[in-house]
Order: sequence, then structure tokens, then C-alpha cells
Amino acid sequence: MKTSRSKHYNSSRSSLSSGTGKESLARAAAMEGEVQETAILIGLVTPQQGERKTQEYLDELEFLAETAGAHTIKRFTQRMNGPSSTTYLGIGKLQEIRSFIQAEEDAEREVSIAIFDDELSAKQLRNIESELRIKVLDRTSLILDIFAMRAQPMPRLRWSWHNTDTCCPDCNECGHTSRDKEAEADREEVRAQWD
Repeated sequence: MKTSRSKHYNSSRSSLSSGTGKESLARAAAMEGEVQETAILIGLVTPQQGERKTQEYLDELEFLAETAGAHTIKRFTQRMNGPSSTTYLGIGKLQEIRSFIQAEEDAEREVSIAIFDDELSAKQLRNIESELRIKVLDRTSLILDIFAMRAQPMPRLRWSWHNTDTCCPDCNECGHTSRDKEAEADREEVRAQWD
């Protein structure tokens, strides 16, 4: 399930670092009165991806988590030849993470989300959620969540009536209805925005 970051994620690192920074995002969230989720980050160190590269990817993942409104409290890595097809990590590492989550809960500190650095299959996701008993996201889901949070619905473009005396809504004199005019005005407005 390993994705090729050279194609998908390397370019996003430079564009993300040009933003306002983690501190100001956290400050903005605090100013808006939003309660941040607490997150743990999880990645693999493989023969193809060394410790240094894994830490760089986790740095980027932490920035993405902060952008989505989650505060990272801990990182976990495991050295493996590749991800397990059933649980991504080894069972021992999952139990270590579950123990950490339980200890945080016992200290009345909640860990609300586990974010994995790679894409997870449905089977992996189901098994990990069953073991950890918290919300689990992978990198792709996190990025999609950020896009969904920032998506702004396009306002309905209204047709402006410049010549209401010659052609009014549904007048049947010219054969156009107000809906036709609105649709044409919408198309013109969108074309003007693209030019």
C-alpha cells in the first residue's frame, strides 16, 4: 500500500511551508474558540525509506494535522520491511500505542485521533480502529479533510437586469425565460473569472 511520495507529496512540502506556519494556525484556532483534537502520528521506517526521510514525512504530516486543527502529542515509528497487510504495524507496536492511549486517558488527557503516514486499506483501517479504539486517518484522508474544510460553496450568480423594459422575466415576447437569462449570465460570469 506504499504510495510514491516523489509523485504526490514532495511538491506539497514546499507549498505547505510557505503558509502562515503552525503557530499562527494554532493561534487562529484558539482565537476562534475551537477545541483542538489531539493526535498521534504513526509511520514506518523501511529499507526504501530511512529514519531521516520518515521523520521529514512525519514533520509534514504534523503540519497537515495542525492545519486540520489537531495538536500532535506523540509520534510512533516502527522499523519494518513493509507495512503489514492486516494492521500496517506489528501487533506489538499497536499494543504499545494502545497502552499510551490508555495511559493518557487514565491521566484525563484524551488522544482523539491516530494519523498514519501512508494510505491504509479498508482492512487495515478496520483492524487498527478495533485495536486502538479511537478515530484513525491516513495521509490521504487527512488531506481530503483539509480540502473539505476549506472548500467554499460558490455563491449563486444572479443575472443583473440591465434592460428590464425590453425583456422581462418570463415575458414570452422574446422567447427567453428568466431561468435562461440567469443561466447565460452565470456562464458569462464564470468565463469572465477565467479570463
